[in-house]
Amino acid sequence: MQYHLEDRRLPKTRSSYLFAETSRAHDPNDAPSSRLEKKRIKQKQPAPKPPLYSVAALIALILLIIYIFGSQLSKPERLIQKLEEAVQNKDYGYIADVMNDGQDELKATEEDAKAFVSYLTRDQAIYEKTIKSLRDSYEDGPSYVNQAVKPFISLKQDGRSWLFFDGYTLKIETYKAYLSTNYENVDLYLGSKKIGTTKSADDTVITQPLFPGIYTFKAVPNKANSALEKKQKVDVTKSIHNKAQVYLELEGEYIYPSSNYKSAHLFVNGKDTGLEIGDMNNGFGPVSTDGSVVVHAEKTFKDGVKRSKKVKVEDETDLYLPIGEDETSKMEENGEDDDVRVGDFLKHHVSTSMDAVNQHDFSLVEDSFIKGSKYEKQAKEYVKYLKKKGITEQLKAFDIKDIQQQSDDLYVIETYEQFDIYYKDGSAKRKSFNSRYAVTLTEDGPKVKDLLESKQLSSEKIQ
Repeated sequence: MQYHLEDRRLPKTRSSYLFAETSRAHDPNDAPSSRLEKKRIKQKQPAPKPPLYSVAALIALILLIIYIFGSQLSKPERLIQKLEEAVQNKDYGYIADVMNDGQDELKATEEDAKAFVSYLTRDQAIYEKTIKSLRDSYEDGPSYVNQAVKPFISLKQDGRSWLFFDGYTLKIETYKAYLSTNYENVDLYLGSKKIGTTKSADDTVITQPLFPGIYTFKAVPNKANSALEKKQKVDVTKSIHNKAQVYLELEGEYIYPSSNYKSAHLFVNGKDTGLEIGDMNNGFGPVSTDGSVVVHAEKTFKDGVKRSKKVKVEDETDLYLPIGEDETSKMEENGEDDDVRVGDFLKHHVSTSMDAVNQHDFSLVEDSFIKGSKYEKQAKEYVKYLKKKGITEQLKAFDIKDIQQQSDDLYVIETYEQFDIYYKDGSAKRKSFNSRYAVTLTEDGPKVKDLLESKQLSSEKIQ
């Protein structure tokens, strides 16, 4: 036993040691096991961790790329470039989206976009100026915020973009037109679309919101079939506070037709207005006074239709349209024909007298007097006197209070009259009178024989 134990001990000498190691290295059972063990040991070793400064550098690089990329996309210049490209390429869908951005009550269609592009590019110099103004606005900051008239297209700061940058959108202004005219019962149009009717001479009709552009507005009397209208083109972008004030003044006058038959119809340029002469105490119109309008009266009798003479509407606005009399049409159905004739005649006479006074021309009213009568001479001198004093008059109201037949051809007519009288020094008064006239029926029609009385009822200063 001792021998065997000692035999297993390691050799004591260097040579025996090397021999033992060499033998062990060449042991076929021992070599593979040893290599496998080393491989296992090598696999279990943990991977080395990258330095912290490398991770930070990578993150910084990513953020830098995002910043550079985002800054390019967020520049207002990019919006302007896209707008120019859309205009050049006629990308009306994109233009419509730009127009709709931020709009609540108005949505643009591609047709609206086409109209907007047409307006934007109507003049190359104006187009280039508009684009330059957009670029200047974000470089220098907007200077139009408190201006009454703003650019119709501008850059607007809107939230954040890519976390780091101000966001921008293109803002398209919208406008409203405030339409008015100088008469009531006038239809107002935007293009061919009716948008409202005036209820009074100072009434205003407001359009729906409008995109930038040049629009055509029109005013047409809705009762007077006289071809009278007023058109006006308006660039709404030049309006103050986006409110375009459009005044469509009709250059016409109301006419005051009368006839010997109240039930006769008024015809304008050959067309029946559907209105009876007796229903026109407040006048008819407005109609053009350039001679393009011709009026006459018609009435249907048992033996057919009878007409008055045709009269052009020019300076005279009180138009007497008597229908020729014969045995079948001598009397009106209600038996008041002569009363109507002399009443309408006197109204026409008083109104024409105002024209004679204001134009200093007695010949305008001369035919309505009995030739050589005392009253004719007085009226002629009165016109001269007012001319010398620089006084003009305007008839504000006329009403027939009573008509009395004194004989077969003589009538006494009582009236109420109101005048505005303008003096040379600039002052003015409103006066009212009760007057009585003597009117005679002659072969040439009714004529004023005399002013029997004129009693002043009131007098007050007016501005």
